[in-house]
Amino acid sequence: GCRRDKSLSALANELIAKYGAAGQELDLDEVQAAFPTWKKRRLYDVMCVCQCLRVVVRQGKAQFIWRGISQVQDAVRDILLRNEAGFHHPLSQGRPGLKARRGSFDREEPSVPITGLAFLCQQFVLLLREREQKDLPTAIGLEDATSQLCHRVGSNDHKTVLRRLYDVINVLEALELLARPSGLRRSVAWCGPSLLVDVPKLQPGAA
Repeated sequence: GCRRDKSLSALANELIAKYGAAGQELDLDEVQAAFPTWKKRRLYDVMCVCQCLRVVVRQGKAQFIWRGISQVQDAVRDILLRNEAGFHHPLSQGRPGLKARRGSFDREEPSVPITGLAFLCQQFVLLLREREQKDLPTAIGLEDATSQLCHRVGSNDHKTVLRRLYDVINVLEALELLARPSGLRRSVAWCGPSLLVDVPKLQPGAA
């Protein structure tokens, strides 16, 4: 429901207000103590999206460093490389050598379900990047985005994907990476660093 969407938006904004300075260290246990009313699961949701785009970088099991949006383009390169290497599904093995080398992103995390936020965030960013490549309007309707994401993640559960997409969008909005264009209901547009990054080609046998 609407209250749940607002709550994640509020949590993301409060988290950024308190910890969102470059180089700021975050300890999840301390963050939990600072925001006792927030469910731990929702805090992990915010951190999951931030980690996906390297806004935060993991330092230990529950320790992170805030990097801000300066590394978003590097994160997009990483997402593209992972996608090219066969990580089309979070449970797929892809190329084992590459997984060992690049798999630190998911270290100590449980395996991601199809609607896992990190995977959904990655696919949403790839979708927005494709629109930029094709010179399509930057704004995309949430229903349209959800339909395309259902196809990309191989899910028929439109309702769940839409609900989780709202979570991703709320965090990206708080980070000022997405905006809701005026006059366009239920639409969002990327307003962060350009998604048209060059991707180094995977060398045969590089894994």
